[in-house]
Amino acid sequence: LTRSQTNKAVDEYCRMDWQEVAANFSSKGLKYIAEYCYGGMLVDNLLQGYGFKDDESWTRIEFVEKIVEAHASWALGYALDATGRIPSRSPTSRLDPMAVAVGLTFLLCLLFVLLLVLLGIKKDRLVF
Repeated sequence: LTRSQTNKAVDEYCRMDWQEVAANFSSKGLKYIAEYCYGGMLVDNLLQGYGFKDDESWTRIEFVEKIVEAHASWALGYALDATGRIPSRSPTSRLDPMAVAVGLTFLLCLLFVLLLVLLGIKKDRLVF
């Protein structure tokens, strides 16, 4: 099908009144046919967005059932789309207790040395 043919078919379908649509389809499908007009327009807009804008480019579209031996279906497409909507969380990092202990010990030693230096300077100034 070309884009023109598809758009013509979608347009004709979308212009039908509900009684006419319901008469052409079995009652089992009525649940889904209400969405056909929207679906047809959505497919056209999506394909146009992906660069398939004219009849010639539509001839390059190939609909397949399998991609590298995996079944390609709406469920797979939906799953791929849905995974992109899962909010990512940064991994929580746990501090290594040994690293915390070493870091605190180092800081305490540094403060102790600094205190000794300050006391040594004050002691030198207090000479009578």
